[in-house]
Amino acid sequence: MLGLRDNLAIKTRCPSRLSIHCHLDLSKLRSAIRDPRSAIRDPRSAIRDPRSAIGVLSLLALAACSGSRDNYASHREKAILSHAAQDRFPIVMVGDSFVELMDLPILCGKRVLNAGVSGAKVADTAQFAPKVIASERPKLLIVNVGVNDAHRKVMTRAADVRRDLTSILDVARKAGVRVLLLGIAPITGKGISAEFNADKAIELNAALIMLGGKPVPALDSDDGLHPNAKGYVKLKSIISGVCNS
Repeated sequence: MLGLRDNLAIKTRCPSRLSIHCHLDLSKLRSAIRDPRSAIRDPRSAIRDPRSAIGVLSLLALAACSGSRDNYASHREKAILSHAAQDRFPIVMVGDSFVELMDLPILCGKRVLNAGVSGAKVADTAQFAPKVIASERPKLLIVNVGVNDAHRKVMTRAADVRRDLTSILDVARKAGVRVLLLGIAPITGKGISAEFNADKAIELNAALIMLGGKPVPALDSDDGLHPNAKGYVKLKSIISGVCNS
């Protein structure tokens, strides 16, 4: 692709809302990639043609953006496994930011390890959950993930969601761990919910419920996606009710 043109317009966007729009001379970029010291040896070139320098910066920014989620997830997962190694938790709850933002000292009268990772999709949780299960050997695994799979730009097929959730269930059952599978709460209201497809969330919920998942009712929310304080109180009450039934 890069060899097709000598010049290319590039626009990058990051979660931090950094936006760069530039005109990049690819011949100079290729030279800089082969010998990055050339830009240092001849800084005047950047002054004569600042667009080329901005272009290089934009690609660096794009690379940083693409790795930001993976870097965060890696650090977060290491922290979770560290917490798991330091103590015993009868209950582990895995999922995305919906879980990570939850205050989880106690559920169902027992201590809980919050193993939520912001930005996680079902496939990510399917890869991470076995590590937590092997480390902690909990009595109960609570799974609440899927909302990121309904993102308009990266919507996941229902068949893939079923496959990955089944993988989590199989690992837990082989380890003798009970599983509580929660459905995606309805995405309503304003704010970041506009980035998600409610119809897709319903489709994924149907796939989840087929596996024995429990639907979650609408929760009080400030951004249309994550529960607010009242919403989390309601959710924890729902989970406790299931535990005690």
